Amino acid sequence: MSGSRLKQKLPFIHSPAFTLVLLFLFLFLTIALIKETAKFINISRQLSSARKGIVKLEEKNQNMASELNYLQDDFSKEKEAREKLNMLKPGEKKIIIQASGKNFKNNDWVAGLTLKKESLWQKIYQWVSSLFHLYN
Repeated sequence: MSGSRLKQKLPFIHSPAFTLVLLFLFLFLTIALIKETAKFINISRQLSSARKGIVKLEEKNQNMASELNYLQDDFSKEKEAREKLNMLKPGEKKIIIQASGKNFKNNDWVAGLTLKKESLWQKIYQWVSSLFHLYN
C-alpha cells in the first residue's frame, strides 16, 4: 500500500523528464568534481615545486653563511687575496720565469719551479700521502 501511495503523491518521479533532469544534475556534479580535482592536483604540484625551491634556497643560504664565516678569518682572507687577487705581503716578490719558445699562462712557472695543473684527485692523493710520509 505504501508503494501505491508514493506513486500517487509523487507521480513525476517516474517521468522521463525527471530522469533527464537527474542525469544532467549527475553530469554537472561529475564535471565540477573533475575540475576541482584537477585544480587540487595543480596546486599540489605547485606546492611541491615551491617546497623544493625553498630547500634549494636554504642550502644556498647555508653555503653562503659558511663561506661568510670562512672569509671572516684573517688566514682565509689572506689566502683568498693571494690566490684570487695575486696580492703579496710587503717585501715579497713574485718571480715568474717563462721557458722560451712556449706560451705559458701566468703562474705556470714560478721561482724556477713548474706548477703542474693537477686534478682534484691528484691533490687529495698527494695530501693524504704527505700525511703518511708516502709522497715521493
